Amino acid sequence: MFTPTPTHSKYKLDCRLVGHQDAILCLAVSSSGELLASGGIDGLRIWNLEKKKLPGWSQLWNPGDPVTSVTWVMREDNVQEGLCCGTGLGYLIILRQHPNRCYNFEEIVSKRIGTGTEIMAISADTSNISIRLTTGTRDQRVQVWSLDSKYHLFNVFSVELMTVPQAMFFWGADVIVFGMHDGAICILRGKDDIVLGTKQTGMVIGAAAMDPNLNFFVIDNATIGFSLHRMEDATCIKTYNTKPLKLYPKQVTFAEKGRVIVGGSDTGIVHILDKTSGDVLQLLQHSKSGQVQTITTHEAPDHHLIAAASSSNDNTNIIMLWKKLIKAQNSGNPTWGTIQTVLQVTMQLLVIATVGVFLYCTMVSALALMYPC
Repeated sequence: MFTPTPTHSKYKLDCRLVGHQDAILCLAVSSSGELLASGGIDGLRIWNLEKKKLPGWSQLWNPGDPVTSVTWVMREDNVQEGLCCGTGLGYLIILRQHPNRCYNFEEIVSKRIGTGTEIMAISADTSNISIRLTTGTRDQRVQVWSLDSKYHLFNVFSVELMTVPQAMFFWGADVIVFGMHDGAICILRGKDDIVLGTKQTGMVIGAAAMDPNLNFFVIDNATIGFSLHRMEDATCIKTYNTKPLKLYPKQVTFAEKGRVIVGGSDTGIVHILDKTSGDVLQLLQHSKSGQVQTITTHEAPDHHLIAAASSSNDNTNIIMLWKKLIKAQNSGNPTWGTIQTVLQVTMQLLVIATVGVFLYCTMVSALALMYPC
């Protein structure tokens, strides 16, 4: 039995993607790992990661309206990817992959939500039959939506909070909202606008991400770097001092199944940190200087991926991708599936042996009756 296990190898530069003409504000890799969506001041691009370029058809949506947030969605019973985008003018755009041309997308929804202010964040839950979306806008409004099998959009509820939503995540049936300025975390019931509770980090939240098991979250605290918190009470349990020169917000997220924290900087560096010890595992050079504020990660069966870009126009507008390979090695331990297979074969052999013995005894008895001594 062969299973993928992490190696001690380093991330290596995989490619540079050039196509944006201005600052890049958001990145997201599709669930298949084949596509990368990038949004920025000059609109949206969808990249073919296999060929490491933009497909031949037009990839520019809303060039006059910055794309500020993106997330991929795909139903469990579907093979077509969907892409949800939020813009600076408050438009929620939903694109669906063409069934016969995997790099072509059609626009299903283009709807201005709330009061038409910037969509700060989008999050999706694809664990149910219908997809759930949540959007947060600069006018302090959080909305939860439902998408049917054809990616048609239905409003579940809308609520105005006392904070600007910087990031949002589904937490089981509920929604977790991270406030930007006051460091507050608000828990909303997912089926209506009831506030179930609030927690306080005591820090400004420049960006936030939750680990795969939803037990911890990491934030850019906009002062010394990043901090790790328990979800149950928002207590800070570890800080990662990246020594920022300026108090710019920088995206931060988890990688490698939650064991690693990846975050941007204002010095052209991408930080890779051990979540438990806080040790610097690697520093990736995106540029010689300037802000690297836009970060995303992706887990594939054979590699880990980090993508980073600058969200300011004082640098070359390049997306850089790094990969770390996962080596497959013999696990040395039989799995339950292997044990089940052995048991099934053993039972089949026992049945065959029993039938054989029965037939042999029957034949011997018949011969004894036919030819008595």
